[in-house]
Amino acid sequence: MSHSPAPGQGSPLHIPASSYLALPWKTGQGITEEICLLPEGATRDRFDLRISCAPIPEVATFSAFPGVERVITLIEGAGLDLDFGDRLLRLELLAPCRFDSGLAPVGRPDGDGVRVINVMAARDRWRITTARVMSAAFQSDVPAGGLAVLFAIAGEWEAAGCRIGSRDTLILPAGAATACHPVTKEGNAAALEVVLVPRD
Repeated sequence: MSHSPAPGQGSPLHIPASSYLALPWKTGQGITEEICLLPEGATRDRFDLRISCAPIPEVATFSAFPGVERVITLIEGAGLDLDFGDRLLRLELLAPCRFDSGLAPVGRPDGDGVRVINVMAARDRWRITTARVMSAAFQSDVPAGGLAVLFAIAGEWEAAGCRIGSRDTLILPAGAATACHPVTKEGNAAALEVVLVPRD
C-alpha cells in the first residue's frame, strides 16, 4: 500500500501496522513490509521516500537503491553485521545507523534472526538531519518544508492528537513542535524519530 501525503503540509498521517504491504525483496532473498512510498505514483525503483520493516532470519544480500540514503535500525534481535566487502558495519539494538543504499551489503544476523526498520530518502530530494530512538517523552521539531517519521518500536505513543499503537507509523508534516510521549509505562516504550528537510 502506498501512502502519499503532501510532504511539508497538511495533517499528520497515521499508518497502522495492519495496513503494511508484504513484498519480496528486489533480490528475492527476503520479505519486507512496505509502510510508505512517496510521492504519489512512486515505485520501489524511483521514490523520494520509502519506509519499510523487514525480518532478516538468515544471511542475505541487501537490495541496492542508488542515489538513496538509508537509516536502518535494529528493533528485534541481538545484532546484525553488514558486510560491505571493504568494511563491516555492526548494528546494535535500537541504535540507528546510516549508509549509502546504492551499496548492497551482506547482512549476517546473530542468533535466530533480527528485524529492522528502514527509512530511505532520495539524496536529490531530502537531507536526513535526525535519527534517534527515544524511550521517554520528547519534542519533534520539523523544519519548514520537511517531515518527521515516527515509528512505535514498542508500546503505545501519543503525538499530534494521534494514538500510535506498537509498530504503527506516524508522519508529521512541517509546523510547530510536536510533543510525543509514551502511553505505555516509560521503560517499556521505544520510538524511532527520523527528521528530513528539503535538499537545497
